[in-house]
Amino acid sequence: MRSLSGDDVGHIVASCPAWTAKDVLAHLSGLVSDILAGVRPPLGTEEMTARQVDERRDLSHQAICDEWVGNGPAIADVFADNGLYALGLTADLAVHVHDLAESLDGISAPPTEATRAGCDRYVPLLQERAAEHLDVALSVDIDGQIWAPAGGTKPLALATTAVDFLRSVTGRRTRAQVEAMSWDGDSADLLEAAFTQ
Repeated sequence: MRSLSGDDVGHIVASCPAWTAKDVLAHLSGLVSDILAGVRPPLGTEEMTARQVDERRDLSHQAICDEWVGNGPAIADVFADNGLYALGLTADLAVHVHDLAESLDGISAPPTEATRAGCDRYVPLLQERAAEHLDVALSVDIDGQIWAPAGGTKPLALATTAVDFLRSVTGRRTRAQVEAMSWDGDSADLLEAAFTQ
């Protein structure tokens, strides 16, 4: 991010249409600052993310990078005591680095491990919601790693890649794209619920 030009940091990120690349950076640094300040979940509300971006509006992207890096040791200490925070922030970071990489030539996709960490966070959440709200017993196979259903009685299975799963479950794919994934069973109820909320 430090190497980006002024034009690049002002570039609208396609999968976050209200945000520039600098805004995405402000959100990510702001999220770390909020955790260090003791702000408790939910951390991803529209009001909270808007505040994170607004508070850094007048800072350069270099200054935001400095803030984020400067908070590194302290957030590492927090994560050493709370693996769920670490997993959640890694998942959010992976999602937004994919956002940036899809929009800017100077940004690389995140490491495979980060994308898989996003799956480790979001697969169980999707399975729990599918079971609780739709009585769907969702089995997920991501690149050969299988998560057994978390409940439900209506069997449904999805086989996909880590990138496609993470991009789909975080709203970066259209309904048609998600529907075209490799499903075994009737995915209509799950897709209807996902794309009407």
